[in-house]
Amino acid sequence: MTSLLPGVLVGVFVLLALIHVYWALGGQRIKIAAIPEVEGRPAFVPSRLGTLGVALALLVCAWLVAAASGVVRTSLPQQVLCWFMFGLALVFFCSRHG
Repeated sequence: MTSLLPGVLVGVFVLLALIHVYWALGGQRIKIAAIPEVEGRPAFVPSRLGTLGVALALLVCAWLVAAASGVVRTSLPQQVLCWFMFGLALVFFCSRHG
């Protein structure tokens, strides 16, 4: 029996990737909530290429979770996937805002 958590994580990563693709193609909805402001102005203006890069990274995260949980097959050894998962967890654990 497969756990629900990997499916939820894969879904979240894919959804976030699709939102970034939408933004890279010119979409404007909910963009204001994603970019921090300094004195009422955007702190930065993300490029289309950078936004697509984030989308690709999120899709890699989705694939990694799916592969590590056995949802998709891969030729990578389980131990390698485990180390990548630890790295992914560390990235999110160590990231902070502000």
